Amino acid sequence: QMKNVEVESFKAVKDITTAEFLTKSDDANTYYRMTGTIDGLKDGDLYGNFNIVDATGSVYVYGLLSGWGGPKKEFESLVTNAGLAEGDKITIVGTRTAYKGTPQVGNAFFVSKAE
Repeated sequence: QMKNVEVESFKAVKDITTAEFLTKSDDANTYYRMTGTIDGLKDGDLYGNFNIVDATGSVYVYGLLSGWGGPKKEFESLVTNAGLAEGDKITIVGTRTAYKGTPQVGNAFFVSKAE
């Protein structure tokens, strides 16, 4: 139970598949929640760059933070503390961005790992 709770800010989040995410336009103000499998994770990655794959497709995640507003370059601590590894099913939240015309998830943060 919590007492005297205040909401400092609120971001609406829409559940979406990777295929649906890929059809969206770049928008730094719209947040999407996706669940999928980690693919292409590199050992020692400080940033959390990998693909998230679900039954509808795959999209590149450009940096994953441990939570909303979490510190950058600390993905290894998330790997250690949350036990993230290649092939794990996770849920993330992020915005639709692109790099040189290729869609990717930006401003992404970790929500949960499926057990």
